[in-house]
Amino acid sequence: MAYNISYREWLNGLILDLNVQVDSTLRINVDSLRTIEYLSKNGFEWPKINVAYLDKNIQYMQEVGFLKNINVIAKEHLA
Repeated sequence: MAYNISYREWLNGLILDLNVQVDSTLRINVDSLRTIEYLSKNGFEWPKINVAYLDKNIQYMQEVGFLKNINVIAKEHLA
């Protein structure tokens, strides 16, 4: 009998937990400053990412066949 009571309590608790609205979004904050500083000290530099940079990279990926049949959004639509 005691087993049934504790099982019921456990089951009731589980049902209550399932009914509660929970924010189950996993939030991970990545801090890469240490890596960026290390790479910079060792000669690795890269440009700021902007529309022109992305356009150039997408065009290159299409030229080498990495991206096939992709419609690139016109620059004026990104502004």
